[in-house]
Amino acid sequence: MSDQFLRPDEDTLGAGGAAAGQSSDYDGYSYQAPDPYANLGMINPQAVAPMFGSIETSKPRFQPEYLEYNTKGIVDRMFFNAGAAYLLGIGSGGAFGVLNGLQTAPNRRFRIVVNSVLNKSGRYGSRFGNAIGAVAMIYSLAEYAVDQTPVEYYVGSDEIVPPVIAATLTGLLYKSSQGPKTMALAGVLGGAAAAGFSLFRSYTRGKPGY
Repeated sequence: MSDQFLRPDEDTLGAGGAAAGQSSDYDGYSYQAPDPYANLGMINPQAVAPMFGSIETSKPRFQPEYLEYNTKGIVDRMFFNAGAAYLLGIGSGGAFGVLNGLQTAPNRRFRIVVNSVLNKSGRYGSRFGNAIGAVAMIYSLAEYAVDQTPVEYYVGSDEIVPPVIAATLTGLLYKSSQGPKTMALAGVLGGAAAAGFSLFRSYTRGKPGY
């Protein structure tokens, strides 16, 4: 084939021309071969990293949307909540008992005052701890039961309504032995407390810096 029928891009491929970046001269015809490494600086390493088995990039890996938001089981969640609430109740009740023991001591003798403080702190600490721990255990079970029902399909919200329902059920069950009026009051107070806490948490999450 005559050289006049060769296109510039076929020159080096068909005729075994010079290396890239060098000129070839065929009977007065000169051709500058392109350099294949000229545009390597424009390649994004993060875009080609998965092709070579490297997935450690600055962006997080894709996570499917169907993962559960809480991977703890009901037993783990219940024991954690009950234990934390019991410790909180013991601490707050013990502090209240110390103050009450100092105020209600029969006389100001050191031994009498210490005895009064120990008695009151132990009494109120155990009472508060047992009460708050029981409430936390009931709430954990109620929250788990609500999570198993498709509440969000009916109310359109899965962030505020389920905790309110669980807290209302907790108040009703905790005061179930003290009459319907006390049950209703406890349920309303529990639902109101859960609603306030959920709204506060949603508000703080929406603010920058939280």
